[in-house]
Amino acid sequence: MGDVTRFAAINTKLKARKQDFLSEQAYKMLMEKASLSEVIRYLREHKGYRILLRDFDMDTLHRGQIEMILKKNVVTQVEKMILYFNQQYRQFFLTWLLSYEIEDLKVMIRAITRKEDLRTVEVDFVHSRKYSTLQYEVLMKAKTMEQFLNGLKGTIYHAPLRSLSQEDISKREFHMEMQLEILYYNTLMSKSKQLSKEDQRMVREIIGTQIDLLNIQWIYRASKYYKILPEEIVNYTIPRGRSLRYTMLKSLCYCKNEQVFMDLINTTGYGKIFPNTEDMYIERRIKRYIYKIALRFRSRQSMNITEALAYMYLLDTEMRDIISIIESVRYQIDPVSAGRYLIHK
Repeated sequence: MGDVTRFAAINTKLKARKQDFLSEQAYKMLMEKASLSEVIRYLREHKGYRILLRDFDMDTLHRGQIEMILKKNVVTQVEKMILYFNQQYRQFFLTWLLSYEIEDLKVMIRAITRKEDLRTVEVDFVHSRKYSTLQYEVLMKAKTMEQFLNGLKGTIYHAPLRSLSQEDISKREFHMEMQLEILYYNTLMSKSKQLSKEDQRMVREIIGTQIDLLNIQWIYRASKYYKILPEEIVNYTIPRGRSLRYTMLKSLCYCKNEQVFMDLINTTGYGKIFPNTEDMYIERRIKRYIYKIALRFRSRQSMNITEALAYMYLLDTEMRDIISIIESVRYQIDPVSAGRYLIHK
């Protein structure tokens, strides 16, 4: 299938959806609201959220519920987009949705560690009910980690988690979550190999960069806060990044102190994202960097995968920024301070 044929319809559709995103003025108005109900009421007046929030009682929704509604909306929008693709491209975007399924698995793993009934956390699930192949009814009956893993037999999750089931309970949850992250990005990058050469380059540009930045963040925090041995830090780095090869990742893991770490980061091209060892805003800076790549993608007007990739990342960014604003309103943080936590700035 030619690129024009493959992307003409979906690109036209996604360009039309630009008007569904919040404007800078809309963000400003949201940050000036005094309560969650006012935030929801304002969102419901916006074209992109009018139908989504139409049937909810604005005065009874709490923060957790609106967060789930927004996350599920991202999944729903991506599900709609997937319908425009076939074969390898559909498989790639379906794999992108696994991030939400993995989020659910993490919720269940934590609940089992706390010895909670998994049905009590079901309200927090955000996976694609349309495309998920997991047997959630079986998983929900699990009382132990062994039973949970039995419910994952025959899925991509079973093998990487199986060997961790007997670990010390204080470490098991952490190691399982790290394995799920590695599995997700490995699978996503593997699926990208089935795309055209041009689209593989686009995937490396945005997702490969994301992998690089997540690895830097992981290495820094693991070394500074968790006091994890360098060899274990290396084992939990995510492969297939855009620029950082294994030798560089290993060198970062074995840095003797923070200054040596920062000096090495400055040789990678990512120094401006990590200007110092103060990490209060590291996660936000990473997401903002990826957001700007997405904006560049959207401006290219190309008949390739960039419009779809940009759309997914911009959807995710808006969802996260709205949740951040809701938190700011909840804790009565002034708009100027609240704006520092937003990704899209």
